Amino acid sequence: MPAPPSPSLPPRHRADVPNVRAGDPLAQAHAAFARDDFAAALRGYEQALAGATGTDAAGLHLVVGLTLQRLVRNADAKRHYAAAVDLDPASGKAPLMLAAMQMADQEWPQAQASLEDAVRRAPGMAVAHFYLGQVYRKQGDAVRAEAHLKRAQAAMPDFPPLLHQLGAVRFEAGDREGALAFFKAATKAQPKDPASWTSLGLAYAAVDDWAKAIEGHRRAAELAPRDATIYFRLGWLLYKAGELDQAASCMREALQRDPAYLAAHFDLGIILGRQGKLPEANACFEQVLKLQPKHPDARFWLGVGLSLLDRKDEARQKFQELADLDPANELIRETLTAFDAVLVH
Repeated sequence: MPAPPSPSLPPRHRADVPNVRAGDPLAQAHAAFARDDFAAALRGYEQALAGATGTDAAGLHLVVGLTLQRLVRNADAKRHYAAAVDLDPASGKAPLMLAAMQMADQEWPQAQASLEDAVRRAPGMAVAHFYLGQVYRKQGDAVRAEAHLKRAQAAMPDFPPLLHQLGAVRFEAGDREGALAFFKAATKAQPKDPASWTSLGLAYAAVDDWAKAIEGHRRAAELAPRDATIYFRLGWLLYKAGELDQAASCMREALQRDPAYLAAHFDLGIILGRQGKLPEANACFEQVLKLQPKHPDARFWLGVGLSLLDRKDEARQKFQELADLDPANELIRETLTAFDAVLVH
């Protein structure tokens, strides 16, 4: 499912910075932030922070944290958000900002604690419920995940990422029709969002409705023509539907956009093999091995392809390499024994 969006961040207009007066260092820092001069903004904010106390200091810690994020100093940003949490016990924004950083670092228990703190402080903060629902889902607690996502939905009924998450919860619970309803709602709420169409398409694929799955991904490809992943998924769906020529074409489209897309090279090899185009298929598997030399499946299918081209010695070499990588694989050992018998005769 699509990744969650970035959380709400402190706005850039001067009225949201504590104690701003025209011409003072804090106003100048905010002006620097607005023109993306984050190093200058940070100097001004830290100067202002040195003399601030209470909720003013908490607000400045948030702004400093945001500025540090822009400078890709995320560990420092996280420390400032934590300081804001302690300085302003009534604000839900500080624990929300801290949680967003913790989610980005996949610190799920810490993110859960921060978000629970945020909704205790501000029970109506929809974005905190949205993120808390995602954290619970990540930890396998579908009941709490859905409860928090529905709390968020009351305030953001047409927010596509929220509809995606609700659809994913329903899908994981086995409620395919319920999931489809949420994914359809996402495409209606934001018809130009590629992620909405891919989510809908993947949900249709799960119920083997290949035509609608393909349609969803075609719409996504029209909206995001440079996205290699969409073409890869479309190619996979066309392969499952038996449309091998179109599937191969989509895999090539994916590789035009990302020549190092290992899965697209591999799947193109499988498709070409199904079409009987063994030299082209083998070339795909060889490319996979250039990108990932120990890829077992590419080595196996390359061995099969070489064997079918009556290049038995080369095929045996590939199976021997595979056996060396996986000595406990009985199937490979049996294959080698069979090859030895053929080669002897």
